Amino acid sequence: MSRYLKPGTLVRCVNHSDDTWEDGVVVHCWLEDQLGIFDCYVAFFGSAIPEGKPPEKPYVLRYASPSLTEIEPAATSKGGYELVMGSDVADRDGMYLELNDGSMETMPLAEVFYSDIDGSMTASTFGNSLPLDALEWMITEAKRRLPPKK
Repeated sequence: MSRYLKPGTLVRCVNHSDDTWEDGVVVHCWLEDQLGIFDCYVAFFGSAIPEGKPPEKPYVLRYASPSLTEIEPAATSKGGYELVMGSDVADRDGMYLELNDGSMETMPLAEVFYSDIDGSMTASTFGNSLPLDALEWMITEAKRRLPPKK
């Protein structure tokens, strides 16, 4: 689903062939009339957005908004967890909000999934034992952010 991403929005671009990603910040977003989707210029910093002044100058690339996943910075008040929002139109036809701890080995720890097919929302911890406050935070944010608002 193409959507406008406000400048300053933190995003992740995932390379599904090897499960790597790059994090960045939307610099500019506009509707590309010929394609009917939103295009964005994104300043990328590598595998994580640095706090404060970055050690290296970011590089800017152009991506269609559907290929970008909104992320939130790690929440120190939630034990270092972060939320990643994205869509899965290939397999499940819907949107998700994942709870992560920033580690490639444990991603994702939990998920709330909104189904475009039947409008249901389901939660899964994938068998992980997680702090209740982190799960409550994920569920509260999922209720606020999923399903997408028109």
